[in-house]
This record gives sequence, structure tokens and C-alpha cells, in this order.
Amino acid sequence: MKLYILRHGQTDYNLQGRFQGQIDIPLNENGKNQAIEALKIFKDVDIDVIFSSPLSRAKDTVKKISEYKNIDIIIDNRIIERSFGNLEGKYSVDNLEKYNIENMMHLKQRVFSFLNDIIKEYNDKNVLVATHEGIAKVVEIFFYGEEAGKNFRLKNGEYKIYYV
Repeated sequence: MKLYILRHGQTDYNLQGRFQGQIDIPLNENGKNQAIEALKIFKDVDIDVIFSSPLSRAKDTVKKISEYKNIDIIIDNRIIERSFGNLEGKYSVDNLEKYNIENMMHLKQRVFSFLNDIIKEYNDKNVLVATHEGIAKVVEIFFYGEEAGKNFRLKNGEYKIYYV
């Protein structure tokens, strides 16, 4: 199995340094261009299944790929971005402890559940997953452990391949 984890294209909140979390912020013009670039990258890649977070910024990043390959996008709520609670919409802060963000254990449980299910169900397929930076970090932890996840980053429109 090849697992492609694709971070959604840029939004205005990304550009402004705001926490998006589960607010459904659309792609900005640069993000739409990144979605076109993603199509150029993946149009000749063998993809059997496409998953996406329910948020439009992720869905719209893989929409053109889905249409080009005639593969339906499967929406899975387990790969929605981490909830940042009352921090969503705000700019970066130093102390996250005082905000009601989704705890890391819960985040890992839902993402690990998703990964275990797709590995079991699609182990002989190539899977593209459109999601968010926080989820991509947990995927990295799933495959390579806590240390690997500490400084892991995916920029908007970037992807990483995992060979499972």
C-alpha cells in the first residue's frame, strides 16, 4: 500500500497565522492554485481511493484529482483538523494550556483508528488522503513515533508518501 497524505491548499487564515481548527475556511487564490498543482502531481499517479476531511479546504484540494480520475471522495470525520476550541480564529499564542483544545490522546485515537481501518481495508491499494497539518503530524507519529512527530511539518499543498 502507498499512502499519500496531502495537506490542503492555503487559506486566508493560514496566511494570517490564525488557528483554523474545525472552522470551515475556504481556499484562497493561492490555495486554489495549489489544488491545480496537486492535480498535476497526482494525475499520473496510480490512486485507487481518495479520502478527505469534511472541511471544504481539504475537499477542494482533491476535487480536481477526484474528477480527473473519476474516483469519488470518501469523507471521514476522523481526519478533520484538531479542534482548537475557543482558540479558533485567533492568532498564534504562547500558552495553549489555557484554551479548550482537543487533547492529543483523543486526536491520536481518532487518527490511529482511521489509519488502522484503511490499512486493513485497502492494504493492496494506493490511497490519497486530503487533510490538515495537525492530522499529518499524527500520521507521522503513527508510523515513526513521538520523536518524529515533534518537528514534523507539511506546508500547504505538500504531501508525504508512506509505504505500508
